[in-house]
Amino acid sequence: MKHHHGTDTCVMSAACVGKPADHGLMCEECRAEDRAMHAPHRVQLSRKKGWKMPANTVSVARPGRWGNPYRVGPEMTAASAVAAFQALRP
Repeated sequence: MKHHHGTDTCVMSAACVGKPADHGLMCEECRAEDRAMHAPHRVQLSRKKGWKMPANTVSVARPGRWGNPYRVGPEMTAASAVAAFQALRP
């Protein structure tokens, strides 16, 4: 496959020159490294004084925009809570 640079080899690193690129301009090693760098990381929320959420972090806790406001309890099963939450989202 030829890419816009006219090559089908990795252009991400000098160490990768000549390695075949898969879909894009990265070899398998560079693509795996890129996925690892951008993989989501779990952040434990804290109520300690002065604690701030790291930059570029989104809270998906219940009171936030992305949290499910429906609680599982005697009047709502887990399945119905998930269904009700999904009905809120377009």
